[in-house]
Amino acid sequence: MDAHDADRLLIQADELWPLLPVEEGLVQASRRLLAFGLPYELVLIPSRGQRANLPGMERRAFVSDKGGRIRDQEELAREETIVLTPNRFAFYEQHGLLWQAVGFAREAPVSLMEAGFRLAEQAGGGLLINSIGASASICQAHAHLVRAKSEVLARLSMRALGEARGLRVLATDPEAGHPGLVVLVRGGRASDRAGFVRALLDLRTSASYHVLAQDDSSWVIPRRRETVAEASPYALGAAEFFGRFVLPERETFDRLDRTAIELALEEASVPTSDQELDSLTELLPELFERSL
Repeated sequence: MDAHDADRLLIQADELWPLLPVEEGLVQASRRLLAFGLPYELVLIPSRGQRANLPGMERRAFVSDKGGRIRDQEELAREETIVLTPNRFAFYEQHGLLWQAVGFAREAPVSLMEAGFRLAEQAGGGLLINSIGASASICQAHAHLVRAKSEVLARLSMRALGEARGLRVLATDPEAGHPGLVVLVRGGRASDRAGFVRALLDLRTSASYHVLAQDDSSWVIPRRRETVAEASPYALGAAEFFGRFVLPERETFDRLDRTAIELALEEASVPTSDQELDSLTELLPELFERSL
């Protein structure tokens, strides 16, 4: 996407939420609790259990490209390289999906992340990306655009690692209590953040990941387990790391407590450590060179 196309999409940012349906009655019950000192929400949304190819459950090794059908048949708005559709299995009350306009990509391309980062920032919402192996049920890369912001991400204790060209790179402080590695890229232009995030993902050693964004900030979360069965039978996705645990049935919704939430988040995450942060700091010159 060139700057002109991104700007054309952004002109529509103040009209974005009227395009997306409001899912009245989506959440049938909710409650809040603290885990690692951070505010998480648990919500009961039975429709989430109706998706095909449910992550974390028994599913086929290969499946058809449902993403291409959704993109082509359900579009609400289309630009040269980006398509917006509703999410028929929403986990927020106002919730759309962004896709690249043509072709197939398993990994989120820079153009998709750039458009998503810009729209989330301009429209005052959040962007969430799952990979296969981290709760994505569709093989084609797509981004969730939601009318919500994360209290959890905003309150993470981060350690500064370095900066260049207006981008600041931080990561979860190993001494601050949250056990998982989260990399924060803040400031600069959405295009620069997207390029840096893509470069970081290209150098990862974990198979699966999340990308989250709001305001002028983007977070990358490498994953090591999709489902932590000893805590919950359901796969953890970007929504859970954004701060909303989405449960499709009452028994698990009622049972999950702080201990289970902390266990799930810790076991699903790559552990943060001084060694991980030192390695990231050493990689920064290469990452900036590859992305800017």
